[in-house]
Amino acid sequence: AVESLTSKIHLVDLAGSERGNSTGVRGERLREANNINRSLSTLGDVIKALGNQANKATKRHSQRSFVPYRNSILTWLLKDSLGGSALTCLLAAVSPLADSYGETLTTLRFVQRAKLISNDDNVNADSNPNAVIARLRAEVKQLKEQLAMGTLGGDDAAASAAGSPSIAQAQAQAKLEAEVQRLRARYAEAEKSIIDAERRAKATEVAAADAAALRDELEMSRRALQDSGVEARALEGRIAALEAQIEAEAADAASALAAAREEASAAERLQRVRHEA
Repeated sequence: AVESLTSKIHLVDLAGSERGNSTGVRGERLREANNINRSLSTLGDVIKALGNQANKATKRHSQRSFVPYRNSILTWLLKDSLGGSALTCLLAAVSPLADSYGETLTTLRFVQRAKLISNDDNVNADSNPNAVIARLRAEVKQLKEQLAMGTLGGDDAAASAAGSPSIAQAQAQAKLEAEVQRLRARYAEAEKSIIDAERRAKATEVAAADAAALRDELEMSRRALQDSGVEARALEGRIAALEAQIEAEAADAASALAAAREEASAAERLQRVRHEA
């Protein structure tokens, strides 16, 4: 069977809580600080929910609480690291200064809640759905054959026991019937596994098709953006040429107007001289 191994590593440097009053930041830095605090608050909600799950598991409660991974990009990226299948190491840095007492206490409480989280670390190996389906179908076929043999054997045993039943024959019959029931249960479970595997295979195909469509759409958007950039540059060139032409024509018009005014002034002076003469 073909298996797909998936591995990834996340190195996350969590920013500290930002207090606008104490830092004195304004404008863009203040908005950035608010986003940091909002992201840390969402992370705290996720860790609190996972800690509640761990407490319920300790107390043998079966109901699992909702974990809001999707409330921020940070928590969604850390889904495998927080309560998932990854190995996670958390380092907390605190200040020894007395002025940072509140932040230090908050950090220690954060670490205390994080220690309650339990990860199920394992190798992320996904079997090929087609290979899984083929293996399950072969197992179902084998179970059908065993089930048929067990049923026939039960009928033969019942026929032979009709003449002179004994305790040994009754025990053998009961054991055979139990084996038949076990095979039937395995057969039903295998059938269910096939249905689940086919559903996963179909979901994988749909996801692959969606991913391909998104890639095509992204490529089309990128090309359209490039084309629009080329058109914009061409338009800018045309505008610059028109502006230069307008400036040249304006300069020519100004020169012609100045020349016309000079000629008119000269004609006026000549007419005045003649009139005086």
